[in-house]
Parts: sequence; C-alpha cells; structure tokens
Amino acid sequence: MLSGWHGTMVGAYSVLNDDRYSAPGGLTYRWSDDEAYAHDFHALAGQIHRSMLASDYALIPCEPNWIYTVCNTFGINTLLAHDAVHGTALFEDVRDRLHHAYEHEFLRPDGRIVGVRARHLGLSWNFWAGAAVQLNTTFWLHAGFPDLAQRAWWLLRERELDTTDGLPALPLGLVSRLDPGNYTLGRDTLGLIGITMAAREVGDEETAAAAAARLADREPVEERHGARRYADSSPLVNFYGVLGRFGRAGGLRDLLGHGAVPEAWRNGPRLAEVAYPDVLVARAVTDGNALDLVLRPGDGPVRTTLAVDRLVPGRTYAALGTTADTVTADGSGRALLEVDLGARHEVRLH
Repeated sequence: MLSGWHGTMVGAYSVLNDDRYSAPGGLTYRWSDDEAYAHDFHALAGQIHRSMLASDYALIPCEPNWIYTVCNTFGINTLLAHDAVHGTALFEDVRDRLHHAYEHEFLRPDGRIVGVRARHLGLSWNFWAGAAVQLNTTFWLHAGFPDLAQRAWWLLRERELDTTDGLPALPLGLVSRLDPGNYTLGRDTLGLIGITMAAREVGDEETAAAAAARLADREPVEERHGARRYADSSPLVNFYGVLGRFGRAGGLRDLLGHGAVPEAWRNGPRLAEVAYPDVLVARAVTDGNALDLVLRPGDGPVRTTLAVDRLVPGRTYAALGTTADTVTADGSGRALLEVDLGARHEVRLH
C-alpha cells in the first residue's frame, strides 16, 4: 500500500517537474542518524511490478491477505507514471493480467467492482462494494483502464444515485457514511466528493457540478490563514475534495497514462518558493518564457519574497507587480522577487 501511494505521488511529481527522485538514493528513508535505506522511483515501481507478476490474482495484498481493488490502482498509476517518464513498459507487461483480474475476479454479477478479496480464501465483504468504494476506484482506475472505469461510473449513476431533487445523493450505507481519514461515521461527504472526482474524470460535468452544489449548500466550512476546508471532515477527505474541485475530463489519465504535460511547463520559469501561509498561490502558469502569478495574503498584508527558478542564467527580466521593475537571474537561473501583498495581486515576470 505504501509503495503504491508513494509511487503515485512521486510519479505525478516526476511527470510534472523533474526526475530527481529517480536518481540513486533519491528516496532515502532515514530511521535514525545512523540508519538509512536508499531507494528511488525505479525501486518503487520495480517492487510493484515484481509483486504483480508473482501474484495469482495479479492484484497484490496491501494488508496481509487482503487485496483491495482501489489500493491496487495506486500501484497501476505508479507503473504508468514510470513508463511515461522513463520509457519503460512495466504496465504493459502486466496490463492483460490486471484487466482480466478486474473483469473476472473482482467484479460482481451486477457490475459492481468488488472492493476487497481475501488472497487465501477468495472471500469478500459485501458492504465493501458500496457506492463510495466504487467512486474512488473509478477515479483512480481511469488512467489505466478507462473502459472499466467508464462502465463502473455509468452503472453507478443509473442504479445508485438518488437525483429526485436534482442534486445527487448516495444511499446512506455504512461505507458511504465513513470518513476513512479518521474512521468516524457521519454524512456522505466522502461519497459526494467521490462523485465530483469520478464524474469529472470520466467527463460527466453535469453530475459533478450538481454534487459540488450540494456540498457547497450543506457542508460547514472553516477558514484559517485564508484557506478553506470542510470543517467536519478529515484531511484525507479534504484532499479528495481538491481533486474533485480541480479535476477535468481525463485529467488523471492524461497526466499519468500519457505524461501529457506541455514542454513549456517542464522548462519555463517556475515559482520555486513562497512563505506559506503568508502567501497563498491562486495561479502559477508559464508559457515557456514568462511566468504569471496570482497571489493572495493568508494572514493580512505583508511584504514578502518569492523565489523563481528555471530562468535563463544572467538574463534580465521585466517584473510587474513587484517592488523592482527588473530582476536578473543568477548563474543557476534563480532570482528573488519582493512583493507587497495586500489583497488579490498579480505578478508577471517576462
């Protein structure tokens, strides 16, 4: 489980930014000052690949004996990202066996994805095939197996979503009321967020927007340092809320399945450092030559310093929205910008 979760995060970073975590020892885990374990992105992806090849189900247990379909999607996404960054074929090597497993070993007769199965006995728990489990699995599975994810979504939407008042709701079963970030029972917040995630990823924007509207109308919101969160939900559910809010059709599949990132984003000027929570970054986009920012203060007006890198060493740039009109990149292509931040504020470096 840890290899898959971590591998997906490292893979997404690698696709979007650079391959620093693929260098020898790029992921070194330190137990103490005297004990450390050197790994890298290749080791993470290789471990998952070997485990899938060795598993009778192709899917691997992420807890002793218990094979979870959603957890294995993180392993799949790790392989996809590694292939996209390094030109390997780890996912292709196990694609057919994984597809067969999801289609024949982890699918119920009614079309629901089986959420968990015992490796040794093949048993499953019926309640772990509820709508909330289906939604999360659908989102994370779309990058590797869009056919399975699309089918799961349309079956769930037609059979299980209640839209009598025009806004989607889930049956209030045990799993749909569970917050897996703190294991408390409450409303179907995770389920509604799962709708926004899955619907946007598969291209059903109408249903995603309706679920987001119900969340906005119902969920209490806490604001701290200028940032908002669902007050009654765990960090995990709030992070999933971010994925649902900022997702788009095929977004995860484009990123991990195809490595579809514009070259300008890889090589153009980049906002490298800000002082959080004094500064909240609402936008940071490059066209390969210029950098455009939208910033907001987190704790009131402040004069702050921004660091920008991936500039052309020695080049002088025009700066708008900063205390100085120009800035010159140092020998490593890095520069510091001073900004007076009082409200929404635009900065352009070109």
